[in-house]
Amino acid sequence: MKIFTSATIKLAGWYLMILMIVSLLFSSIIFQVARSEVDAQIHKIIVQRKGDFPAINLSERIDNSTRNLLISLGYINLIVLLAGGWCSYLLAKITLRPIETAHKAQSRFVANASHQLRTPLAIMKAETEFALKNRKANKAELTETLESNLEEINKLTELTAMLLELSRTENKLALEDKSFNLTELISELVRERKAEARNLK
Repeated sequence: MKIFTSATIKLAGWYLMILMIVSLLFSSIIFQVARSEVDAQIHKIIVQRKGDFPAINLSERIDNSTRNLLISLGYINLIVLLAGGWCSYLLAKITLRPIETAHKAQSRFVANASHQLRTPLAIMKAETEFALKNRKANKAELTETLESNLEEINKLTELTAMLLELSRTENKLALEDKSFNLTELISELVRERKAEARNLK
Protein backbone atom coordinates (compact mmCIF):
# COMPACT_ATOMS: atom_id res chain seq x y z
CA MET A 1 0.00 0.00 0.00
CA LYS A 2 1.25 3.46 -0.94
CA ILE A 3 0.45 4.97 2.45
CA PHE A 4 2.66 2.45 4.26
CA THR A 5 5.45 2.77 1.68
CA SER A 6 5.49 6.53 2.25
CA ALA A 7 5.34 6.08 6.04
CA THR A 8 8.20 3.55 5.90
CA ILE A 9 10.40 5.95 3.94
CA LYS A 10 9.62 8.84 6.32
CA LEU A 11 10.29 6.73 9.41
CA ALA A 12 13.53 5.41 7.87
CA GLY A 13 14.53 9.01 7.19
CA TRP A 14 14.02 9.91 10.85
CA TYR A 15 16.01 6.86 11.98
CA LEU A 16 18.84 7.76 9.59
CA MET A 17 18.85 11.40 10.67
CA ILE A 18 19.15 10.42 14.34
CA LEU A 19 21.90 7.93 13.47
CA MET A 20 23.86 10.53 11.48
CA ILE A 21 23.53 13.13 14.25
CA VAL A 22 24.99 10.64 16.73
CA SER A 23 27.72 9.62 14.27
CA LEU A 24 28.72 13.22 13.53
CA LEU A 25 28.67 14.04 17.23
CA PHE A 26 31.02 11.16 18.01
CA SER A 27 33.21 12.13 15.04
CA SER A 28 33.50 15.66 16.41
CA ILE A 29 34.42 14.33 19.85
CA ILE A 30 37.01 11.95 18.36
CA PHE A 31 38.50 14.78 16.28
CA GLN A 32 38.77 17.10 19.28
CA VAL A 33 40.34 14.40 21.45
CA ALA A 34 42.79 13.38 18.71
CA ARG A 35 43.70 17.01 18.00
CA SER A 36 44.32 17.64 21.69
CA GLU A 37 46.52 14.54 21.85
CA VAL A 38 48.52 15.71 18.82
CA ASP A 39 48.98 19.16 20.34
CA ALA A 40 50.13 17.58 23.60
CA GLN A 41 52.64 15.36 21.81
CA ILE A 42 53.97 18.27 19.76
CA HIS A 43 54.35 20.40 22.87
CA LYS A 44 56.23 17.53 24.52
CA ILE A 45 58.57 17.21 21.53
CA ILE A 46 59.23 20.95 21.50
CA VAL A 47 60.07 20.93 25.20
CA GLN A 48 62.36 17.90 24.86
CA ARG A 49 64.23 19.28 21.83
CA LYS A 50 64.23 22.83 23.16
CA GLY A 51 63.11 24.44 19.92
CA ASP A 52 65.51 22.52 17.65
CA PHE A 53 62.59 20.90 15.79
CA PRO A 54 62.03 22.67 12.41
CA ALA A 55 58.86 24.72 12.47
CA ILE A 56 58.04 23.92 8.82
CA ASN A 57 58.23 20.15 9.31
CA LEU A 58 56.19 20.48 12.47
CA SER A 59 53.47 22.47 10.71
CA GLU A 60 53.37 19.98 7.81
CA ARG A 61 53.04 17.04 10.17
CA ILE A 62 50.20 18.74 12.01
CA ASP A 63 48.40 19.49 8.75
CA ASN A 64 48.91 15.95 7.45
CA SER A 65 47.69 14.41 10.69
CA THR A 66 44.62 16.65 10.70
CA ARG A 67 43.88 15.92 7.04
CA ASN A 68 44.25 12.15 7.48
CA LEU A 69 42.03 12.21 10.55
CA LEU A 70 39.32 14.18 8.73
CA ILE A 71 39.47 11.82 5.74
CA SER A 72 39.19 8.78 7.99
CA LEU A 73 36.22 10.27 9.84
CA GLY A 74 34.62 11.19 6.50
CA TYR A 75 34.90 7.60 5.25
CA ILE A 76 33.49 6.30 8.51
CA ASN A 77 30.49 8.63 8.30
CA LEU A 78 29.93 7.68 4.65
CA ILE A 79 29.85 4.00 5.62
CA VAL A 80 27.48 4.83 8.47
CA LEU A 81 25.26 6.76 6.03
CA LEU A 82 25.03 3.91 3.50
CA ALA A 83 24.75 1.03 5.96
CA GLY A 84 22.55 3.07 8.29
CA GLY A 85 20.18 3.97 5.46
CA TRP A 86 19.66 0.31 4.59
CA CYS A 87 19.29 -0.74 8.23
CA SER A 88 16.94 2.18 8.93
CA TYR A 89 14.65 1.13 6.09
CA LEU A 90 14.55 -2.47 7.35
CA LEU A 91 13.89 -1.29 10.90
CA ALA A 92 11.11 1.01 9.71
CA LYS A 93 9.46 -1.87 7.81
CA ILE A 94 9.67 -4.11 10.89
CA THR A 95 8.25 -1.30 13.06
CA LEU A 96 5.27 -0.65 10.77
CA ARG A 97 4.55 -4.30 9.88
CA PRO A 98 2.14 -4.92 12.82
CA ILE A 99 0.28 -1.70 12.00
CA GLU A 100 0.02 -2.66 8.31
CA THR A 101 -1.21 -6.14 9.22
CA ALA A 102 -3.82 -4.68 11.57
CA HIS A 103 -4.91 -2.20 8.88
CA LYS A 104 -5.39 -4.98 6.32
CA ALA A 105 -7.36 -7.04 8.85
CA GLN A 106 -9.52 -4.01 9.62
CA SER A 107 -10.17 -3.43 5.91
CA ARG A 108 -11.24 -7.05 5.45
CA PHE A 109 -13.46 -6.82 8.52
CA VAL A 110 -15.13 -3.63 7.30
CA ALA A 111 -15.74 -5.21 3.88
CA ASN A 112 -17.28 -8.32 5.46
CA ALA A 113 -19.38 -6.26 7.86
CA SER A 114 -20.62 -4.10 4.99
CA HIS A 115 -21.66 -7.21 3.08
CA GLN A 116 -23.45 -8.61 6.13
CA LEU A 117 -25.33 -5.33 6.53
CA ARG A 118 -26.12 -4.99 2.84
CA THR A 119 -27.56 -8.50 2.37
CA PRO A 120 -30.52 -8.17 4.81
CA LEU A 121 -31.29 -4.72 3.45
CA ALA A 122 -31.32 -6.07 -0.11
CA ILE A 123 -33.68 -8.87 0.91
CA MET A 124 -36.05 -6.47 2.68
CA LYS A 125 -35.99 -4.11 -0.30
CA ALA A 126 -36.66 -6.91 -2.80
CA GLU A 127 -39.50 -8.45 -0.80
CA THR A 128 -41.11 -5.07 -0.10
CA GLU A 129 -40.94 -4.03 -3.75
CA PHE A 130 -42.35 -7.39 -4.82
CA ALA A 131 -45.24 -7.05 -2.35
CA LEU A 132 -46.01 -3.52 -3.58
CA LYS A 133 -46.02 -4.62 -7.21
CA ASN A 134 -48.19 -7.68 -6.50
CA ARG A 135 -51.67 -6.13 -6.42
CA LYS A 136 -53.25 -9.55 -5.93
CA ALA A 137 -51.32 -10.33 -2.77
CA ASN A 138 -53.54 -11.57 0.00
CA LYS A 139 -53.22 -11.02 3.71
CA ALA A 140 -51.23 -14.22 4.25
CA GLU A 141 -48.63 -13.24 1.66
CA LEU A 142 -48.29 -9.74 3.09
CA THR A 143 -47.97 -11.20 6.56
CA GLU A 144 -45.22 -13.52 5.32
CA THR A 145 -43.38 -10.55 3.80
CA LEU A 146 -43.63 -8.57 7.02
CA GLU A 147 -42.42 -11.56 9.06
CA SER A 148 -39.47 -11.97 6.70
CA ASN A 149 -38.64 -8.28 7.01
CA LEU A 150 -38.89 -8.52 10.79
CA GLU A 151 -36.48 -11.47 10.71
CA GLU A 152 -33.99 -9.45 8.67
CA ILE A 153 -34.38 -6.50 11.04
CA ASN A 154 -33.59 -8.80 13.95
CA LYS A 155 -30.47 -9.95 12.11
CA LEU A 156 -29.40 -6.36 11.57
CA THR A 157 -30.02 -5.58 15.23
CA GLU A 158 -27.97 -8.60 16.29
CA LEU A 159 -25.16 -7.71 13.89
CA THR A 160 -25.11 -4.11 15.13
CA ALA A 161 -24.91 -5.32 18.72
CA MET A 162 -22.04 -7.63 17.81
CA LEU A 163 -20.15 -4.78 16.13
CA LEU A 164 -20.68 -2.58 19.17
CA GLU A 165 -19.47 -5.34 21.48
CA LEU A 166 -16.47 -5.90 19.24
CA SER A 167 -15.50 -2.23 19.42
CA ARG A 168 -15.61 -2.41 23.23
CA THR A 169 -13.67 -5.62 23.69
CA GLU A 170 -10.80 -4.62 21.34
CA ASN A 171 -8.06 -7.21 21.89
CA LYS A 172 -9.85 -9.15 24.64
CA LEU A 173 -11.66 -11.43 22.23
CA ALA A 174 -11.50 -15.18 22.71
CA LEU A 175 -12.47 -17.63 19.99
CA GLU A 176 -14.92 -20.35 20.93
CA ASP A 177 -16.49 -23.26 19.08
CA LYS A 178 -20.16 -22.96 18.30
CA SER A 179 -22.46 -25.51 16.68
CA PHE A 180 -24.97 -24.53 13.99
CA ASN A 181 -27.60 -26.08 11.77
CA LEU A 182 -26.07 -26.51 8.31
CA THR A 183 -29.42 -27.20 6.62
CA GLU A 184 -30.90 -24.03 8.06
CA LEU A 185 -27.87 -22.03 6.95
CA ILE A 186 -28.08 -23.37 3.38
CA SER A 187 -31.81 -22.67 3.23
CA GLU A 188 -31.24 -19.13 4.40
CA LEU A 189 -28.53 -18.56 1.79
CA VAL A 190 -30.79 -19.92 -0.96
CA ARG A 191 -33.58 -17.60 0.15
CA GLU A 192 -31.20 -14.64 0.15
CA ARG A 193 -30.00 -15.41 -3.37
CA LYS A 194 -33.58 -15.75 -4.61
CA ALA A 195 -34.43 -12.38 -3.08
CA GLU A 196 -31.38 -10.79 -4.69
CA ALA A 197 -32.26 -12.33 -8.07
CA ARG A 198 -35.83 -11.07 -7.72
CA ASN A 199 -34.51 -7.60 -6.97
CA LEU A 200 -32.36 -7.64 -10.12
CA LYS A 201 -35.40 -8.42 -12.22
